[in-house]
Amino acid sequence: MTTTTEQLSATTLLRFATAGSVDDGKSTLVGRLLHDSKSILTDQLEAVEQVSLSRGQETPDLALLTDGLRAEREQGITIDVAYRYFATARRRFILADTPGHVQYTRNMVTGASTAELAVVLVDARNGVVEQTRRHAAVAALLRVPHVVLAVNKMDLVDYAEPVFAAIAEEFTAYAASLGVPEITAIPISALAGD
Repeated sequence: MTTTTEQLSATTLLRFATAGSVDDGKSTLVGRLLHDSKSILTDQLEAVEQVSLSRGQETPDLALLTDGLRAEREQGITIDVAYRYFATARRRFILADTPGHVQYTRNMVTGASTAELAVVLVDARNGVVEQTRRHAAVAALLRVPHVVLAVNKMDLVDYAEPVFAAIAEEFTAYAASLGVPEITAIPISALAGD
């Protein structure tokens, strides 16, 4: 489907930022969204596939689509905010992929400062950790109006509903203590596309 300029101007814009601790899957989710919305070029995907194969990975490491700095690729972490743009037939998106390491929290603040939505990722195996709380507090301080809790890596806990429910309950209670009135919690596997 081809999107025309008139259609794009008629769609709404949503600015959102990822948040959460290191290795919770923020960049993988961003890569998955870009891949599934067909917002990456064939040569970009081929380059990611080649790098992934050279690292012994059977499937493309979609996180590589956002990690632009050499240090990020070498260390396998996000350091700076990576802004990505994509669109669907109904909406345009500006996405800020933010770092999860505590020493780069200031970069997360930058990415979330204009967000209308924060997608807080939590690794289902680890649950809510200190950096998850820190990022939720930043989103609350910045008055990000909407917060989605994405409990990621559900495939690694066999999609266990009690694991999801416990994390959602803990995070929702913490967010309420910060004055965040409503949390939408969703179980996902960014890597698997679920």
